[in-house]
Amino acid sequence: MMPNDSQIEKILLASCVFRPALLLADGVSPELFYHADHRALYQDLVRIHADYGAVPSENLPVYLRAETQSLYYDLLEIASSTTAAPEIKRLTELAARRRVIAEAERAAAEAADMERPLPISADAPRAYVFSWSDCPPEEPPTLYFKENEILSRQGIALLTGPAGKGKSQIFHAICAVALNQMSDGLGFKTSAQRILYIDTENPYKIFRRNCKRTARRAVISDGDDMPGIRLENIRGLETIDEKRNYLRANIVQAEPPDLVLIDGIGDFVLDVNNAESCIPLIAELCALCAQTNISIFCSLHGNPMGEAKEKARGVLGSELIRKADASLLLRCDGDIRVITSEFATGKNRAAGDTMEHAFRWDDESEMFKSCDAPPKIKSKRMMEQQQLIALVNNNAEWRHKDLCRAIMEATALHERSAKDRISDLCTMEILTKDADGLYRSKAKPAERKNNDWIHN
Repeated sequence: MMPNDSQIEKILLASCVFRPALLLADGVSPELFYHADHRALYQDLVRIHADYGAVPSENLPVYLRAETQSLYYDLLEIASSTTAAPEIKRLTELAARRRVIAEAERAAAEAADMERPLPISADAPRAYVFSWSDCPPEEPPTLYFKENEILSRQGIALLTGPAGKGKSQIFHAICAVALNQMSDGLGFKTSAQRILYIDTENPYKIFRRNCKRTARRAVISDGDDMPGIRLENIRGLETIDEKRNYLRANIVQAEPPDLVLIDGIGDFVLDVNNAESCIPLIAELCALCAQTNISIFCSLHGNPMGEAKEKARGVLGSELIRKADASLLLRCDGDIRVITSEFATGKNRAAGDTMEHAFRWDDESEMFKSCDAPPKIKSKRMMEQQQLIALVNNNAEWRHKDLCRAIMEATALHERSAKDRISDLCTMEILTKDADGLYRSKAKPAERKNNDWIHN
């Protein structure tokens, strides 16, 4: 039957939008569409499918020509009432957002009493334009740490830590707690129903062992499915392009994952210190989060040594910290591991409280398990602060130059950092500065003790 009825043609086009495989079905061709605008949209869909593959329906406006975009939005209106496949009924918030943007552009052109601007290129980026009519209800956070929200939809979070100390186990624990909320998530909880975990570093043997451990942690028997969880290893992919294309293909789908765990984000660039490769990667990840409404939690090694060893490596680490909703650190103290937000580049945009969770290896279960943090585990800054207080209490008064030198020798800080610490001690009222420029400790004489480690 020739579908020259406008509504029938729209239903068929809607089917093609939400089920791209129909574009290649027998009997479906441009000649099937009587109306010229319907035929033009069909040809656009075929072109996009050939060039970019199965693009999710909510991202199609980015690739459509300006003259076919309005018909695309008409298809979304009829989708909720059609009796076609269930995919046609699935209207997304991002698709509605695209319509608001298009309407805003048309209104701006009309208000300026000028000709319509040139059609937007298929590759042109789209910005989100705020409007009261486009404020959908907020979705629950994707990831929690110590009952605090740390990652929301369209956000990125970062876990920094030394190699081989448990970062992979933390990500597997998140997968386990998604399967069984009663399992030990090592301090994490998640609302995600679909999780994609990508291991970039471990050999397949260790990867398989970790996957089996995930099932045991979630109390799932060997051989049983782990619904909603996809555990993948891309160590076998050779080039950076292969890895990035693989990541994009597994995110840009009709049903993208709610949460993507990237275990080793450094493998997606050739050099973590090369801004030309690192900044575009983070921009691409942020764009994927916005376009597909997902969350990404990734791990990166810290600097190998020195004062900055708790900072994520290179330009890649700096850019991730800048963009991240939350930045956490895996710190080691003997056989104890502590995940914390209390370090130089730690943060959590959703809450200001310091968060920490301790765990250690359990031989019987052959996995990490949560434990109490012993009192000796203190933040680096807290230990440094106690050291400085003991230092300034050693003398009744200090000249600025002498105190600065003593701090540098005791803590290995640079001169500028030592001067900052003096200012901090004055702010805390541990030191006072008199009219002669001398710094005096507020400790009573009996509280001052000699410290053998101070070089006078």
